[in-house]
Amino acid sequence: MLTDSTERPVADLLREAESGSPEAMCLLAEAYCRGLDGLDIDHAAAVTWWRKAAEAGFPKAMNELAISLALGHGVAKDAEEAKRWWLLAAEKGFPDAMFSLGCSYLKGIGLPKDMDMGVEWLLKAAKLGFPAAMYQLGMAYAQGHGVPRDPAQAASWYREAAEGGDPEAMTSLGEVLYAGKGVAMDKVQAFQWWEKAGELEQPKALHNLGLAYLKPDELGVKQQKAVECWIRSLSKGGQNSLLSLQSPALSRYITKETKIWRRKAENGDTEAQMVMAAVAFNGVDRPANTTKALEWWHMAAANGHVKAMLQLAAKHLDGIDGHKDVNEAIMWLRKAAKLGSQEATTMLMYLKYGQS
Repeated sequence: MLTDSTERPVADLLREAESGSPEAMCLLAEAYCRGLDGLDIDHAAAVTWWRKAAEAGFPKAMNELAISLALGHGVAKDAEEAKRWWLLAAEKGFPDAMFSLGCSYLKGIGLPKDMDMGVEWLLKAAKLGFPAAMYQLGMAYAQGHGVPRDPAQAASWYREAAEGGDPEAMTSLGEVLYAGKGVAMDKVQAFQWWEKAGELEQPKALHNLGLAYLKPDELGVKQQKAVECWIRSLSKGGQNSLLSLQSPALSRYITKETKIWRRKAENGDTEAQMVMAAVAFNGVDRPANTTKALEWWHMAAANGHVKAMLQLAAKHLDGIDGHKDVNEAIMWLRKAAKLGSQEATTMLMYLKYGQS
């Protein structure tokens, strides 16, 4: 994760880095990734500083260097060297490196696919309290990837990850509780976990809640709440909710809900502007209108909403009215990266170096 401490003046970071501070070296690398303080975004320069910090024994830098080597971002792809740096960071007890190793082995990204090794490294990270590793272990047990399929173990790991604050795990835990899969059925607990995940804007959890609100034997039929959940889910990328919103029986609830969100958006609420962009783009309450969606995303982006910047970048990369504008996309990604978006930084690296 990029941290607010990278907002320190680059001149200060450079002076400290050249004096041998591995923390300053790492922060300087992040500054190059994000283009802070007048720096051009330069992933090769970032790799140079990560390597210096890694050679000085800084485990975070070892992990970042390994990721760059595995993906070929800012440096020639080298799976063996990536593995070496991940192992060195892992030996220092750095759970992020263990998690990176586990995911890379499981998915065959940057390293040869090895399900057994993937699970082994995820387990090491999980034992150090790393929620994302716990969630991935739950997925492995649910799907039988690298371990025998075991719904009870899956549910157990989902719960540990959920209690550690992972919204995807909260969603999956809610689903197994709802279905009684590997755990005693408990729909009340399922709803509670979906609500927690929904508060963290997890789109699938919001979608699940919407479905539950339409079942009279569960939360009671609450069409307005269902529509609210689905519209929020859609604004977070939950495309499954679009199909649910197309029911003619919900049209009056949709009209009421969009009026509420539109009023908030017009008053400058950036989350509401994101909702209205999704409503316009997907044609929820009237025919789809890309132009209006772009207007809402621009409003939110102008108010510093990082996800709006990412949406604008994605739309320019996909092509608006058949016209792609890579330069415009890069401009929005740079803005988002400067505000600390790891997703924007990664997209910029993919645009420069590609995925192979």
